[in-house]
Amino acid sequence: MGAWRVTADLLANSRFVVSPLAETVAAMTVLDAPSGPSQAAFRGANRAAYDEMLAAHPTQIGPRMVLASTILAQGRVREAAAQMRQAAAMLPDDVELLVRVAQGLSRLGETKAARGCMAHPIVATTRSGPALTALAHVCQGLGLNAEALQLMDRARVTGYDNPDFRYFRALQLQFNGLMEEAEEEMERCLRMGPTFGRASLSLARIRRQTPESNHVGFIRSRLASHPRRSGAARTARRTASSHRSRPPP
Repeated sequence: MGAWRVTADLLANSRFVVSPLAETVAAMTVLDAPSGPSQAAFRGANRAAYDEMLAAHPTQIGPRMVLASTILAQGRVREAAAQMRQAAAMLPDDVELLVRVAQGLSRLGETKAARGCMAHPIVATTRSGPALTALAHVCQGLGLNAEALQLMDRARVTGYDNPDFRYFRALQLQFNGLMEEAEEEMERCLRMGPTFGRASLSLARIRRQTPESNHVGFIRSRLASHPRRSGAARTARRTASSHRSRPPP
């Protein structure tokens, strides 16, 4: 353990620093649900102007999403969902914003509205690998496994690639019944990231492991060149050892 030396001036100044973001969120909370006479007066003086701003700038989804998050923090799930549905109804051609809205709707259980986001024209034209991958995760959560795999295949065409992407694409291949391709993809994941423990475990479970036919040798070969102190490496090694020692059923 160590000790921090903080000057008196720094300590004093830190007590009175105003965060514009914190002040904005607090104001939006008061505009939605005031508590006490002073907040009610603030709401009465400013709520009409706030509603006019939202109506005048329908594509400014950010304020509505912030409002939804403040309402949700108060435990008012239905009202937060209503704000998110309004945001989804006026989405601009901004794929990153669409991803955020679709993710929020999915987390709130608004599956119909989240599926509606997938029909936005920008989804069919975007070439953003990260956005396509994020939308694929949303589709997976909605049970749209075929659509999720299509989105991940499009992301791969853009050149987007990393061990995590390979791992989740392998899972989508499994969900779509393409077990041989899933096995190959999981092996590619491990070639890129030898200590990707989840991939080692998933690879060992793709098909029945026997003493004559298993993935232990491949997993051990990928780990051989990696430092043993890695936590992920230890997880993968335990996986390999357990499957090597496990008797066939």
